[in-house]
Amino acid sequence: MNFKALPLALAVAALAPFAAQADTVTFTGEILSSTCEAGGTGDYTAPFDQLDSNAFTGVHSEAGMTHVDIAFTGCPTDRKVGVHFTGNADLASGYLNNGATGTATGVGVKIYNASSQHVHLGQALPASTFVTPAGDGSVMLRHHAALVQTADTIVDGSINA
Repeated sequence: MNFKALPLALAVAALAPFAAQADTVTFTGEILSSTCEAGGTGDYTAPFDQLDSNAFTGVHSEAGMTHVDIAFTGCPTDRKVGVHFTGNADLASGYLNNGATGTATGVGVKIYNASSQHVHLGQALPASTFVTPAGDGSVMLRHHAALVQTADTIVDGSINA
């Protein structure tokens, strides 16, 4: 049994250098000296209306909708601008988990861009999320959010994501 494995291992080892030299990976990018300034009050709150837990019909169902407009000024006008959301997220679904001070369980927050595309936390932003600033460098980025059922059972409580 060991004699059969040895020739196979040698054959794989002989091919490895060839495979490693087949392609080239090039990383590109750009360093900018200026970025946008937050044009709003700094912190934003997007409240959901009170919902009955029966508004949800099962895992991944949505209920309630809110929006937030995030303003920026002083943006380079030759670049598109987008917002990258971070937080306690379920990376598989891209949903924002209910935060440490939120008491409801079995629900999360699903974020959408202005084109109603899911902004999947932990992944690259959809191209439609990026907006070209106005001539004065200002831009308003609108995002929507829905509450989404994340478990078979929902326990009533507060949302703070």
